[in-house]
Amino acid sequence: MRRVVILAFALFVLALPFGARYVSDVAALLLIVVALGVAWRRFDVAHLLGVYERRWALGSLFAFLFFVTLSIAFASSKTAAIFAAGHLLIAIAAGVAVAYLLGQGLVSLDLVFGTIAFGAVTQSIIGFLQFASQSSVGLVILGESMLSPSAPGVAKIVVEGVRFVRAYGTFPHPNVLAAFLLVGIVALAYFFFKERTQMAHFVVAPHKISLSVLTSTPRSILLALLELHPFSYVLSHFPLFFFTAGHFFLLIGLLLTFSRSAWIIFIFLFAAIFWWAFRQLTLREYAKRYVLVVCASALLLLSIFYPFIFARASLALDEPAVADRIQYARLGLRLVAERPLGVGIGNQVLFAREHGLYSMFGLVQPWQQEPIHNLYLLMASELGIGGFIAFCVLIGGLFLVESRKLKVESFFVTSMLIALLLFGFTDHFLWDIQQGRLLLWFVVGLLFA
Repeated sequence: MRRVVILAFALFVLALPFGARYVSDVAALLLIVVALGVAWRRFDVAHLLGVYERRWALGSLFAFLFFVTLSIAFASSKTAAIFAAGHLLIAIAAGVAVAYLLGQGLVSLDLVFGTIAFGAVTQSIIGFLQFASQSSVGLVILGESMLSPSAPGVAKIVVEGVRFVRAYGTFPHPNVLAAFLLVGIVALAYFFFKERTQMAHFVVAPHKISLSVLTSTPRSILLALLELHPFSYVLSHFPLFFFTAGHFFLLIGLLLTFSRSAWIIFIFLFAAIFWWAFRQLTLREYAKRYVLVVCASALLLLSIFYPFIFARASLALDEPAVADRIQYARLGLRLVAERPLGVGIGNQVLFAREHGLYSMFGLVQPWQQEPIHNLYLLMASELGIGGFIAFCVLIGGLFLVESRKLKVESFFVTSMLIALLLFGFTDHFLWDIQQGRLLLWFVVGLLFA
């Protein structure tokens, strides 16, 4: 059973970037089913008491789900509301499954972080190939967008009058890729510092895999690989090389998304990780090495991509990306003030169009009629003030609970969630794009565990 859990967990994490044909949703549903199977077999009074100890979290989660359900009654389009609520429920249930399986000790955080890092590096490479070719790389079946500098609706930057496509990976927008890469960067840093604390690697070390496995059936080989941490050997023998190469790839991908919010959040994460490591005497020397690796990689990328970086780094209040976000925020505040019970989940854009709110705030172009670019205002406008408060209580409670045993793990998972929540101030994908929803509730589940 444990191997089934590991396989379902790994498939879920690896499928997060792939929204085509509901691949990520199917993987999430598989994880939920596996978690339900484990709960059915293992349920007893001790587990019930364990759940009771987290009653504050369950209470706020049920309150949040209540307001999600209630908002459907106020929706202009009940179909859109039910569809959005269903997708959100899948994401939340997947997060609960993650928390449960980790809490039961059936999955190691090493597996989770290793799979995240592997997936992030893979997406970064895809993003680099997209930018280098200025086109799609042939992964449309996995959810890759059709990319071209001349295609309408494709995110681009302009450098000296020339348009360049931003890196997408297999996500629907570069900003979603950037958020995933930020989580991957934190996961990779976790391995760099955790190795130095001489904590346990994983379940089975590479040298413990019997040579007889290699001559056994394909099923035996698969089961053996599920027990083998894909990064443990490399981390044990070439830790600095692995971290340097992986971090460099991730920084390339993050750079080529040209997401300024992600760049700023990365600087914050970099400073927070260094500060956390430098405060510990056993990690102080490695904190310096961490700074050296990150700064050297950043300077190398700056020397290569400086025309693109400087062109994108400029920021002005009259710039459309900034001006429109200000207007979206004003629109959101008006909605919350006038409709404190919300306009219905998945209905903010429709409601604003029907009531002429976009025109009222100068957002008259069709491409400007998008969701509010703020997770919290968008949530409050659709679920109402009650739903927003329930979400804040849930997230705030997670930060107030201190892990007494897993200090290293707790810090890095918390950093992941903070990075996503900071991104929520400038974008909406964590609420209305399924890969974003799954990513957010996945990290929430990690912290809850």
